[in-house]
Amino acid sequence: MYPQNIDKFIEKLNKLENNIYVLEEEVTIANGVYEGELEHDNVSLPSISVYTGSKLTGNKIENFILSTPSKTPWKKEIKIFSNMDKVYITYQTQGDTVEAEDINKLQESVVNTQTEAISYKSNNNLEVGNLKVRATNLENNKSEKTYVDTELNKRYLKEQVFTREEVLQKIKDVIGVAPDALDTLQEIAKSLNNDADFAGTITKQLTTKVDKAVGKQLSTEDYSTLEKQKLAGIEQGANKYIHPVSHSADIIVDNENRRFVKDADKNNWNTVAEKSDKSHKHNLNDLSEKSYNSLSDKPTVLPASGGNSDTVGGKTFNWNGKEGQPPWLWGGNDSTNMYVYNPNNFNVNSAKNSDTVGGKYSSDFMPKGPITWNNLKGV
Repeated sequence: MYPQNIDKFIEKLNKLENNIYVLEEEVTIANGVYEGELEHDNVSLPSISVYTGSKLTGNKIENFILSTPSKTPWKKEIKIFSNMDKVYITYQTQGDTVEAEDINKLQESVVNTQTEAISYKSNNNLEVGNLKVRATNLENNKSEKTYVDTELNKRYLKEQVFTREEVLQKIKDVIGVAPDALDTLQEIAKSLNNDADFAGTITKQLTTKVDKAVGKQLSTEDYSTLEKQKLAGIEQGANKYIHPVSHSADIIVDNENRRFVKDADKNNWNTVAEKSDKSHKHNLNDLSEKSYNSLSDKPTVLPASGGNSDTVGGKTFNWNGKEGQPPWLWGGNDSTNMYVYNPNNFNVNSAKNSDTVGGKYSSDFMPKGPITWNNLKGV
């Protein structure tokens, strides 16, 4: 409060229906502790948070104490323990409560302001009056002879000053035999680039220059240390290599992983009409020179070497005749067994009916029994 500090008033927040204010205060920690009232009233205790950074950033500080004054329960006091210089308090409130103490503080501040204004006005009027008196005295003193004599005594006598000619001679002595381009201070200053420490600047620049060796020349084309290191890595007699756009294949050495294809090989490849089909299969006659085990479609059962198969396609072949039947003729009366019969011993009685015998029909033969005229042929 005044007069130690300027009075500070916090703007009060109106209480509005269904409205919540979210506020943040910045406080300064002194000797690891801050203690004081929150700026606003009716604060929700669960909403109070203390962080080392603004807007809930930085580290959260848990070490603080809240208390409620018994005479003003709408206020909250907080005590914070931290080694930070500043911390930030965030909380929620429905609004402030205006009390008599707030009005009293405002009235007291107004009274103090008026008192200071009156005191300043009185002091200012006194200073203005004193200044007017001093101004009047100065005007009066100027007309006094004593004042005039005092001022005259401050003048320079002839013996104390140089004439124009003497000044020019002094300047000439300083310039000496300087050329016309440097016979004025302005020209000299310009030639020195207006550098008050010109000698020091030149000396500093000279330290960055290399020494000139006897018999050596210096120029802006001298090589740097990096360039000399690069030149040292170039082989004796080397020249600038320019990679050709094309080159002969003779300079390339092939190996087991990379080889050139000859024109003859390419011609042989180009004459192939079709590529081999992996799904293509051959029968045994086409693969007589191939190993049997390399065939992908070989039959599951084959006759023994030098022998014949007794069963083919589900048919069983017997290599001699059936008992009671003539041999040498293939035949069978079921769907499984086949036999060999001899035609010379073929039993006609066992043959099936036929419309012709030796190419003759039944009408070409004389029937058994009585013969009629119609039975005679060619009559």
